[in-house]
Amino acid sequence: IAVSPAMVILPSVAMLAGAAALKFYLYSQLEYITAAMLSKYVPKDGRGATVIQLGGGTRELYYYPKNTMTVINVGETVNKGLMEQAGITAAVPTIVKQQPITDLRFQPDGSVDAVVALGVISQLSAQQRQQCLDEAARVLKPGMPLVFVEPVQEGGSPLRGLIGVSAGKQALPVAEIEALQQSRGFSYSQFDVALQGQDPHAVGVAVKSEQYKPRRRQDDNEDAAAKKTRSKPQKTAKGFSQ
Repeated sequence: IAVSPAMVILPSVAMLAGAAALKFYLYSQLEYITAAMLSKYVPKDGRGATVIQLGGGTRELYYYPKNTMTVINVGETVNKGLMEQAGITAAVPTIVKQQPITDLRFQPDGSVDAVVALGVISQLSAQQRQQCLDEAARVLKPGMPLVFVEPVQEGGSPLRGLIGVSAGKQALPVAEIEALQQSRGFSYSQFDVALQGQDPHAVGVAVKSEQYKPRRRQDDNEDAAAKKTRSKPQKTAKGFSQ
């Protein structure tokens, strides 16, 4: 039987079209889940929340409660102009910090109503993840949430690299997400795994402990020591300050 080019090409095209359709479906599902999490867990009371968003993009700005006071988007590759313009369109005041998500020293202790992590904690090393969680706990007000949507390893499709929203990204073992429940910075944590069997993501919330006291970072100690040294008055040979 002669095999025409069409007999080879058409099934391949159909398969790719099916994969694209499934990827779009998974993307839509994940967007719906993200919107529901932000709407439910970002505080709506009073004058509105101050939020630090780690990762994500412009679309999440439309999912926050309408009275959100400020979203501070942190990431080394964040497009500052695009994010701030999207904030204007979404009517959510947006500030961009182009820096590592492990370093939130621009924000005082206990000053944020929610920290949102969208597919970025999973991209860090174990040490960096702990730094990121420590910083999230430090800046959060007591009792306020860390909301997360992160890809996990278990339960993924063999075609995940083709159809998954998280294709090309590192995924965490579920045990790493479960470890949040033992984290000293958070008193409570719960999560579910969404998109099981296809592109699984841990979707959940951790609440900052009321008793949490932040650890001082090593580089903070060095900065404080340097500042103290600089503040000492210098003496002349006769013992008088200059």
